[in-house]
Amino acid sequence: MQWLEQLLPGSFRNVPFQADSMTFVVGHETVVRDYPFQDLPTVQAMGEATDEIRFSAYVIGSDYLDKRDALANVLNGSGVLVHPTRGRMRVSVKGPVKVRENPTAEGGIARFDLVFVRAQARRYPVAQSNLQQQASEQIEAAKLAVRKDFANNFSTAGQPGWSRQSALSDVSALLDKVERGFAALTADVSGFKRRIRRARSALLALLDTPLQLAELVQDLVTLPVQVQAVAGEALAQLEALWGPREVVFDGALNAPLTPVLTPSRQRQQRNQVAFDLLRRHSMTLEAARVANNRVFVSTQEALTLRTVLSHQFQTLLTVTDQTVGFDEVGGIVANSAYLALAATHTRVLRDLAQRSHGLGRITEYVPESVQPLVYISYRLYGTARYADELYNNNPHITHPMLVPAGKPLKVIAHD
Repeated sequence: MQWLEQLLPGSFRNVPFQADSMTFVVGHETVVRDYPFQDLPTVQAMGEATDEIRFSAYVIGSDYLDKRDALANVLNGSGVLVHPTRGRMRVSVKGPVKVRENPTAEGGIARFDLVFVRAQARRYPVAQSNLQQQASEQIEAAKLAVRKDFANNFSTAGQPGWSRQSALSDVSALLDKVERGFAALTADVSGFKRRIRRARSALLALLDTPLQLAELVQDLVTLPVQVQAVAGEALAQLEALWGPREVVFDGALNAPLTPVLTPSRQRQQRNQVAFDLLRRHSMTLEAARVANNRVFVSTQEALTLRTVLSHQFQTLLTVTDQTVGFDEVGGIVANSAYLALAATHTRVLRDLAQRSHGLGRITEYVPESVQPLVYISYRLYGTARYADELYNNNPHITHPMLVPAGKPLKVIAHD
């Protein structure tokens, strides 16, 4: 095909024009810097130059005035330009356009000095939901709802001494588990034990203020920030944080109330169920908080923890009352603790799903001989910069220069 046959009729926003000459800019912008006592300047590339397109254009004919006005009316903003030799493109009109007419010398023609700049659609900042922050706020709201629910269902007021002692024994048993499971994980072990001792000394008085008792329990099971940075997979980390697995993920709740003879026995059972729910709710919400603050390195790590938390929340929601009774007109009153736990379940799972997207996959690599980590990193990734990552993900490595042979390494695939 001859070049004349490839020429396109020029137009802007579907308004045609003719062109005498056309110019455009190619190449990159550069900045030339001169320095004293330096014979040659320093040149710094600034990226691709602005694609500026210039036309010496005109409209002609007996109706040129109508054509001139039609073209002048569209020469603002952005639109689609049909370039005679470069085809269709989106451009913006640059600056005011000069229009020249000379009726005595060349009547019936109007000339335009057109300048266009290649443009893309204007982009504005787009607000996005911070799912991690939303989950964190929902966890705190759920903790408050759990405390209020416990205060509404736990009471030792007017109860005999044996009933109060039973409630005291339940709280003391939880403190024992917390002390065994958490003390070794805190940086200040002696300070943590002092907190436990102070809590024990205040238990008898706190039995009469269940809201403060619930706050104490949640405070004691709240882990310091540095504990959440423990290396290893998230599920193994949680098992280490909580100590015995049944502390968080044990079996069914205590048996439901039985028709015993005395109101004191019924109150004792209600207190036991209320405290058991407080313990489970608080532990689960703390596990969710740890997951919310956790920085994941692989998709499997995040999804494994997501599965565990989802199962735990579903278990709790099946044993938590959805309603607390009826209002004055007979309508059902929803349990705020149930609603808060359900909302926390949803937001935590959404946060984990979003943060797991795009992470690397964990594979295995088995060294054939004793090798240094820098060599393994270079062999797998073509660079030695992942040696520290390999060391952190494989706690069995005792020395970075002596990786044992024949033992699989957990390796993150960086595609």
